[in-house]
Amino acid sequence: MENFDRTFRPEKREKGKNCKLKISFLRHANKADFDPHKSGAISESGLSKKGEVGSQELGRKKPTDKFFKTYASHLSRSQATIDNVLLGMSEGKDDFRKPGERIRSQIDAPHFSPAFIEEYRAHFTPKPDNFEELSDDEKEKIVEEMENPGVEYWIGLWDEKFDEETESAAEIAEKMASYFSHFDELIEKLKDGSEVDILNVTHRTAVEPFLLACLKPPFENIQEMGGPLNLLEGFELLISTDEKGQKEYVVNFRGKEFGIDLKKVAELNRGYKERMSKNKV
Repeated sequence: MENFDRTFRPEKREKGKNCKLKISFLRHANKADFDPHKSGAISESGLSKKGEVGSQELGRKKPTDKFFKTYASHLSRSQATIDNVLLGMSEGKDDFRKPGERIRSQIDAPHFSPAFIEEYRAHFTPKPDNFEELSDDEKEKIVEEMENPGVEYWIGLWDEKFDEETESAAEIAEKMASYFSHFDELIEKLKDGSEVDILNVTHRTAVEPFLLACLKPPFENIQEMGGPLNLLEGFELLISTDEKGQKEYVVNFRGKEFGIDLKKVAELNRGYKERMSKNKV
């Protein structure tokens, strides 16, 4: 009787060559509740009608011919931003992914203690005397600008922890570096010729420390960077590989192209892993 080799040998696929991976890190859209007394705290506010419309408009401008994957913080406004982006992307496209599908969780806002939030707010610009007489759009703009000095204060502390409960700007930069490393490894696992588009919706203070630490050429401070992220503003990280699997990195931020300081990213990622390892002990 003839012997047969019944061992299953899956077809070997080439991976990681001629691939394109675009990761968009985006701040959520306009909140329904922008009370300045709640600013700087983790409110559960969803999106305003303006935020829904703005997210849908952004979606209409995004290409839909690539594999699309989404991540959001646990807060409803981040997830609603993604749902409305998808709604805009799916207009007139019956076969495109629809809102309401599973959204993966990834980048949350930094954790601030109640004591730090009080100190954070102490740096806010005072609201004008006629604040209550202004339109909602005018109030929203003022509240956004009021909080900027608080963000600058927190980033200025860098690796100095206000208290054990409050995450420092340096720790947040480390966390973002770990996400970068995740995506850097992901492109190596993609089938040759793949193009993947990833949307990651998060919050102000979640990405600015990484940009300050890792962009080339670097910014001296957040003021030189142009201040914290505005609503529905973010940056794009483009990772591409050539026919040999060699990688190229480009960051698009505020109309300019930047490189990435890979040594700094590796240093921050090591710091994150070491910190997580200590926390498990």
